[in-house]
Amino acid sequence: MVNNRHGWDEVTAPTNFPGISKEARLNRRILITAMSKAGFTNYLGEWWHWSYGDSAWAVRIGRGTAIYGRVDGLPTNDPPLCTSEAPSG
Repeated sequence: MVNNRHGWDEVTAPTNFPGISKEARLNRRILITAMSKAGFTNYLGEWWHWSYGDSAWAVRIGRGTAIYGRVDGLPTNDPPLCTSEAPSG
């Protein structure tokens, strides 16, 4: 548990936050090394937030364009990811 004025703990603390335990820091270093070698980039405010090919990734590596972006209008039979309505049935 991290004791700090921000209220972060080892789960919520930003990627390079100095107040995390030695074990958490080592685990993050392993994750950073593996993901970076695979071409992903990290949003430093959230150690678990990684991108590849999207606009955030392009900005972080200095690329002018993303590999892919949002796709609109594709037909789907999947239910919405979130809804305020109760399921019927």
